[in-house]
Order: sequence, then structure tokens, then C-alpha cells
Amino acid sequence: MSFWSGFRGNLQGLAPVRFAQEENVLDQPAPVPVSRFATHSVDEAHEQLERAYVRHDVSVPRDAERLQFILRTADFGVFRLDTLHHNLHTVCHTEPMNSLAVVAVRDGQVGIASGRHETRLADGQLALFPPAAAARVEWQGLHSAVINIPYDLAARTASEIFGIEPEDLRFDSMTPRDPHAARSWNAFMAFLDAESRQSATTFGQPLVKAETARMLAVKLLSTFAHSGLAHPNRRRDGRVAPAVLRRAVAYMEEQAQHPVTVSQIAAAAGVSPRALQLAFSRHFDVSPGMYLRRLRLERAHRELQAADASQGCTVAAIAARWGFAKPGRFTAYYREAYSTLPSHTLRT
Repeated sequence: MSFWSGFRGNLQGLAPVRFAQEENVLDQPAPVPVSRFATHSVDEAHEQLERAYVRHDVSVPRDAERLQFILRTADFGVFRLDTLHHNLHTVCHTEPMNSLAVVAVRDGQVGIASGRHETRLADGQLALFPPAAAARVEWQGLHSAVINIPYDLAARTASEIFGIEPEDLRFDSMTPRDPHAARSWNAFMAFLDAESRQSATTFGQPLVKAETARMLAVKLLSTFAHSGLAHPNRRRDGRVAPAVLRRAVAYMEEQAQHPVTVSQIAAAAGVSPRALQLAFSRHFDVSPGMYLRRLRLERAHRELQAADASQGCTVAAIAARWGFAKPGRFTAYYREAYSTLPSHTLRT
């Protein structure tokens, strides 16, 4: 029996799902909040950079009067995507950053040095800005994209996946682990940038925001080497009492319409996030996150069955309400599970 068949069997007998009408305002697509700052003043430019990132000392370029500075910020709620243009040769000495920032160069050159780590970036290359460490940064004709990620989001996700204590997360290198990881990161960033330039997007949906933030943290941990990769996993067999899995599944069913983390599910089940991950892998052959995604897919399926396309219901809106930001990916998941297209379910 396939996992999906077993999964759907586990859902039999659930009470009918109610879709609260007062939440329909969330169905209305809205743009990602974007701000833009531009100046020809070196002082104003670096004041803005300090507000956006970290305090720093800057060597004023000799041709400062030629400065063209633009900072575009797309606010995705938990994290931020900045597009930065600074046309002059500049050297900065920064204080330690409290957040994580991944810099991807689109044009120009950037050099970053911190302690024993040093890297130089050109077009298409990226690096993790040294977290919690002072750095020397030098650039020439910079045009880049920068994603700012809260450190606690990455640390919590590392704890859930690798079983380390959140405070033990350390990154071992500024550069990606391999070219494939770098390409995957750049593709995800291109998707976010495209979404931020749409007049209407699904990122107003709470589940979409939460799932995208977690996906970003997972990509960060798969792109850059860190302490979790070498952590010895305990309780590898994933043996827990059946009641633990029942509590975890019951909590997911109850909270499926809300943003929830693996840590919250584990706390409700009474085990550590790592123990929960291993138990789901052993008993269901999937992670808790994948199980929750399939549960939400089932809820979306029910809503499509009950929806009326003539009343303005759309596949994209229903998918977004259940945390699926990309309609194409939702369609692929749906077709795999139900052997039909979600648009066909909505019509019939």
C-alpha cells in the first residue's frame, strides 16, 4: 500500500472541515510590501545601509559626487529580500551582524574577509555574510541581491532537522557547499524577486508566509556547511510510543489551517523535534513537514469539491489558503494524489 493510500486512510472519519467566511479577505491577492530608497549622498546611503544591516565605518570614495545608490526592499514578513545598487569602489569595516545575510552578486565584484575566512565574489556568485563576526567588505560597482534571515529561524530549523541545540548552530564557511546548492539558492531567490514584482501575490496568506520562511531556512542549511551536518544523531531507530504519533497527528489535524512548526508539533506530542522526525520517518516514511503538507492537500481537495467556481473561487486562492505558494507545484502534488487536475475538481 502506498503512503498516500495509507495517509488518506488515516483521515477517514474526520469531522467536516469548516471554512470560515470571515477569513475570505485573505483570499484577495495583494502585492508584497516594497520600499525603495535612492540617493546621491554617501552619508545618506551608508546611514540607510546601517539601518538595513549593521553599523560600519566606511572609507569615502574620492569620486563620491558620482554616487548612484538604490536600495529596494521586499518585505516577506519573517525575512527580507533587498536589491542593492552602489556604483562606487567602497571599503567598509562592519560590526557583527545579529541576523544572517546571503549576498548574491548580479554585477560587479565583492570581497568579504572575517577572521580566517575570506572570499571574493563576481557575477552569479554568492556568500553567507559572516554571522556574529566583524568583517571587512570591499566592492566595486556593486549590484546584488541580499536575503536577510533571522538567526533564530535558521537555528530552530537546524534543531528540528539535525537534532542540535539551537544555540549550537555554527556556519563553517561563507561559500556554498557545491555548485548545485548555489544554483538552487539563486533559483529560489529569483522566484521571490519575481513574486515581489507582481501586482498580486499569495504571500498575504499566513500559511504561505510561514511555509516559505521555513523553506528558505532549509535551503540555507542545505547551501552552506554548518555544525548540524556533523552532529551525531541519537535514537536513530525512531522508536517512540504509539501514543506519541497519535498526539502528533491529532495536533496536525487540529492546527492544519495555522502556521505550525515541527518544534510545536513535537512539544504537543511530548518528544524532541529530532525524535519526532525519526519516528515519522520510521512509521510513515516521510518527515512531519511532508505529512502536514499532505494533510493540507487533503483539506484543499475537500474545499475544491465544495467550492463554486461561478462564485469567484479559484484554484490558486484555495491552494494559497492551505500554504501552497506555487500553483504549478500544487497542481503536481494534487495530480499525484488524486489522478486529476484541481481545476477539474473545482469545475465538477
